[in-house]
Amino acid sequence: MDERPIILVSDDLKTRSYLRAQLLEEGAKVRAFNTIDDARHWIYIGGRVPAMVVVDTWRSRVPPESVKWLRDISDRCPVTFLTGARDRPDPELEEIGETIRRPISVAEVIRRIRSRSGS
Repeated sequence: MDERPIILVSDDLKTRSYLRAQLLEEGAKVRAFNTIDDARHWIYIGGRVPAMVVVDTWRSRVPPESVKWLRDISDRCPVTFLTGARDRPDPELEEIGETIRRPISVAEVIRRIRSRSGS
């Protein structure tokens, strides 16, 4: 796996904790955040470029200023969105990155990370 961390953003503690633990078990470096703003600050303060940004959009909408940031960062790393099984993906977000629908398969998340990072 890529040496750069995967940024995981979810306001749901259970989802965030579960995915973080599973990704760590697979050998990925992971930084997990409650909000996109927290992730954005961590990336910019350290001048970091993550391996991938994974954003859980199931229970919350992505604010317009965060959509702009995600579009900007998608030029430097892949962005993936996690949605509900029946949620219709936001067309604006579909232009930025891929979508994985619930139920979330950690194997699928890992497969996409590896395919997009070339590992």
